Amino acid sequence: MVRALAFIERGRVRLMSRTERDITVTYPELAPLGPASAHKQLLLDGEIVVFGDDGWPAFEALQPRMHVAHASQAALLAGQTPVTYLIFDVLQVDGRPLVDLPYADRRALLDELALAGPYW
Repeated sequence: MVRALAFIERGRVRLMSRTERDITVTYPELAPLGPASAHKQLLLDGEIVVFGDDGWPAFEALQPRMHVAHASQAALLAGQTPVTYLIFDVLQVDGRPLVDLPYADRRALLDELALAGPYW
């Protein structure tokens, strides 16, 4: 699993690792997350995983996808082994920080966002 923050602004997504490295190009199948919300700005927290045949996250299946820096290679790998972004928290909506809210309240707001997509 790769912990990642998703910064969504005006329909575009930027993915950052917990070491503050931009990993957007590595996971092109997550680009449609940007226009998936009607909000102008969101900050989401989650984990990037690859599910194995047993339905559980498989780290060994994710490893070839990690640290890919070239868009063409990332696109090829995305077609072979797509990832899923498991969003578990919303930290900001339209510039309003939410970190002072209880987690249960942030989870309710996340549910209300209804961010449905094939890879998240």
